[in-house]
Amino acid sequence: MDPNRDLENCCHNKNHDGFTAYNDYHSMIDLYFQKNFIFSNNFDQGLILDIHGNSHEEQWVELGYLLKKSDLENDILSNSFCTSINSIYSKSFLSLEEIIRGENVSLGSLIENKSTIKVVPSPGCKSPKEGSYYSGGFITERHGSFYDISKRLNTIQIELPLWMRTDKYIELSAKHIATAIFDFYQLHSLNSLKI
Repeated sequence: MDPNRDLENCCHNKNHDGFTAYNDYHSMIDLYFQKNFIFSNNFDQGLILDIHGNSHEEQWVELGYLLKKSDLENDILSNSFCTSINSIYSKSFLSLEEIIRGENVSLGSLIENKSTIKVVPSPGCKSPKEGSYYSGGFITERHGSFYDISKRLNTIQIELPLWMRTDKYIELSAKHIATAIFDFYQLHSLNSLKI
């Protein structure tokens, strides 16, 4: 079962238990959203991280905001682009360019800071050019604010290269990525209101 696909393509051989797990997975996200954003308004913003591994030859971290490679080829991202973090952008004084590729404020920059990790998109690598790149999958699209900024739920797909997932580097990589995510969360005021 792969929850990062639509219902039609999520399960091998149309497995009933797989469909049940798939529906449970997405229903729990929807239920959490309703409980904390609609019924009790516990949070101003939410952030879902859909973390995967990839074996692309570039060996970089890929951040998917539902922007196409061609969108990232622009020198400056247009504020009219729709992304999976539209809700963050709608409440920010920063431009979309700054939120996605800005120095010291974008997730890509925060991951790159104080390390040799290469990230796309980031200030150091604004686009993948001809390289491999995942722009975000089904979870990123379904649960983020791509279609509705009032949803207040944002999603980012994070693709980690193989080397970061090896026994030698996994603990250090996890700590570094977690610190960057925490800093991004704090910088963009994704704090709880009542909890």
